[in-house]
Order: sequence, then structure tokens, then C-alpha cells
Amino acid sequence: MQTTLRDMGIECEYVWARFGSALVDKVVALYKKFILETRSDQESVREFSRIKARVLSRRPVAILYTLFVVVAYAWQILWKLWLPRILGKNLICDRYVYDTAIDLAVDLGYSRETFLKLLEAFLWLAPRPNVAFYIAVPETVAFSRKDDIPSPEYLSRRTQLYEYVAALYGLAVLDGSMEISTVHMLAKRAVLEKMEA
Repeated sequence: MQTTLRDMGIECEYVWARFGSALVDKVVALYKKFILETRSDQESVREFSRIKARVLSRRPVAILYTLFVVVAYAWQILWKLWLPRILGKNLICDRYVYDTAIDLAVDLGYSRETFLKLLEAFLWLAPRPNVAFYIAVPETVAFSRKDDIPSPEYLSRRTQLYEYVAALYGLAVLDGSMEISTVHMLAKRAVLEKMEA
């Protein structure tokens, strides 16, 4: 998409806009290396998922983790999204606040009401996108493509929330089982229609 827009004379920058933490990534990598190194990739993913669920099921840990993510993500939103926008830059975001809210909701077992409150807080903090897409990939296809998904049920919970968000906020839904070139063409068309409106 970035190349397409640049070819049309529209300067834009690519941004990974989902929450990320080098500290969390390091802890997870160390745990996987030293604790789960003797298991297969899929066994490691399942075991890590079970342990994460057990740790995050403790209310004080869940509250601290949520606070950490919200505060750290607020800074990331400011730095990655607002600062470039203030400087007049167009952004193409891979993932967005929807993804981070869904990550937390699935990891912490949020009710739909709690999830929606968190998502609204993130949307209040972040610039509203001009166009947002949900690329819907059948769960069986997604599960077969990646080796870091603990179970089909995990995907099912995420899919339900993505479909809810797409309907609630009017995200353009694209069929991710189509050829990549077709998905790209449909996304490009939606962006151009928005620009012309």
C-alpha cells in the first residue's frame, strides 16, 4: 500500500501500531529459550499460553499488567502516531489500537463491556483512522499458517472480537483467503474512494 500511494505522489510512512514492549519480548524469549527449549514449537506455544493464563488470572498481576500496557501504549501512540500526524505525515498503520485491545481482552478474559471500555479509551488516545481494514482469514487457514497460535479456540475468541469491532466501527472487511493481489486491490480501492470523498 505504501508503494502504491507513493507511486501516486502521496508521501506516507509505515508504522507498526500495535503495542510492543522490548522488556516483555525479552522476558518471553528468555523463558522460551531456557524453560521450553526441549519441546516442539507447538508444545512450547501451548505450554507458554497455559502459564501466561495462570499468571494473568491472578487479579493483582492482571491489574498491574493492564496498567503497564495502557501507560506504555499511550506513550507509543503519542510517539508513533500523534507526532508524525502533527508533523503533517500520512501514516499506514499495520495493526492498530483494535489489535492491542483484543490482545488484552483475550489474554485477560475481559467481558465484552470491559473490552469496549478499554477500546474506547485507546480510540480516545489515538488518531481516528481515515480507513481501517479487518482482513478476515478463516481460523483453520490462520492456524495452519502460523506456529505461534496455542489453539483454534484462541483464534475463535479473537475472531469474535474482530467481527464485533468491524461491525461496531465500520471497518472494511476483506476476505484474507483471497489472493494477496486481490486483497491489495480491494484495499487500494477503498483508500482511493475515501480520498476522493
